[in-house]
Amino acid sequence: MVALKLALASTMLTAVAGHGSMITPPPRQAHGQKYDAANLCSCKDTGNCYSNITEGAQYCGVGCLGEACLYYQIGCFQNCGTCSMTGKDLYVTPADLQRAGNCNPPEPTLPEEFRSYNIDSQSTHGDWTKPNPWRAPGTAGLGNPEFQPCGVNSVGAPAVWKSGATAEVEFSIYANHAGGYHYRLCKMSPGGTPTEDCFQQNPLDFATETTTIKYYDGSRAPFTIPARTVSQGTHPAGSQWRLNPIPMCNCDQGAYCRGAEDAEVGAVAVHRRMQDKCEAELNTLCGQAKKQGTTQCDNCLKAQWSKVEAAGCSKEGFTYCGKAPPKPGPKPSSGEQYAPYADTHFRPGQTSKSCPTGLMFNSSWDEGVGSGPNAMGYGDMPYSMTDVVKVPKVLGRYMLSWRWDCEQTPQVWNSCADIVIV
Repeated sequence: MVALKLALASTMLTAVAGHGSMITPPPRQAHGQKYDAANLCSCKDTGNCYSNITEGAQYCGVGCLGEACLYYQIGCFQNCGTCSMTGKDLYVTPADLQRAGNCNPPEPTLPEEFRSYNIDSQSTHGDWTKPNPWRAPGTAGLGNPEFQPCGVNSVGAPAVWKSGATAEVEFSIYANHAGGYHYRLCKMSPGGTPTEDCFQQNPLDFATETTTIKYYDGSRAPFTIPARTVSQGTHPAGSQWRLNPIPMCNCDQGAYCRGAEDAEVGAVAVHRRMQDKCEAELNTLCGQAKKQGTTQCDNCLKAQWSKVEAAGCSKEGFTYCGKAPPKPGPKPSSGEQYAPYADTHFRPGQTSKSCPTGLMFNSSWDEGVGSGPNAMGYGDMPYSMTDVVKVPKVLGRYMLSWRWDCEQTPQVWNSCADIVIV
């Protein structure tokens, strides 16, 4: 899990970082944290904020209580057992598939009407999300005993569910990646370790056709939206999954979407953000050595190079120890990933400050979109999604797993909670 958290630290620097976690029942990964002033992304009281209060206030808000949103797997593709745990190219390359155990994803099984990304196929890259987890829900990691369905194996206080009744389950998003989710159980035995195979055998059915939206900042009373549930083309066969109801903006990047005349602006903004974070990381690692001279600085970089790369810096043209600033790895693209699709999916009269060019699909309410005022959307969604699931009749101690299969990226996010059925 240290490796996963280090991987997260580096991928947060890219333009398509996203995170989410289960909220109810409390997941093990939240470590008892509750949503309060210390969790707010706006918290700036040094020493009294739980969240990271560095630039961007990362890992905060409803969708990342106790850093629960740090647990996921990357480089995962539909119908492939191995996750590479490296890289996050927006457009999957042959090298990405090779790193994931020579993965060869088949055609998607998800019905087209449950797509959450590029649903009108208006991207200049065509149907580029085909290899990603949501296109065949539940198949990423299939058959691999090393696939991690929970992340952290710390023990939490169990929630109590009544046999044969229903129970509420809740999750929130720190930053969006589209796709969809479901819940499943693994019956625990003394000394047993929950596995993906165990969870795959016990998918839970939803008990209602709605999802309740709860605003944790108190700005709105809870309300329900229609849920879109799919059981065709999912794994296990017939298991129920739900479309993530929060649409992203209508371009390949899902944020920073711009008109054709200034599509480059989004790419440049991301590049500048990368450069700032890269330079900050380098100053942390080798700032003192740099003050001592070029030789000492070069020796430091040689010793710390793996961490420098993890920060997103490219070796090509690297001049940190000289007079020029460091060069981040990702370069501004041609702007095509920021160019909006023709369809906006706005209702008549609807507009969006965070997605001015349109949405991936129709939003369930005007503010229910996947990019916040700062365009990247980190921590800018102060609401959660609550569903009601059917509780099995067999008594005992279980582990509950929330699994989010993404469509925009090759990622699977997980949270786990302890349950006792009585």
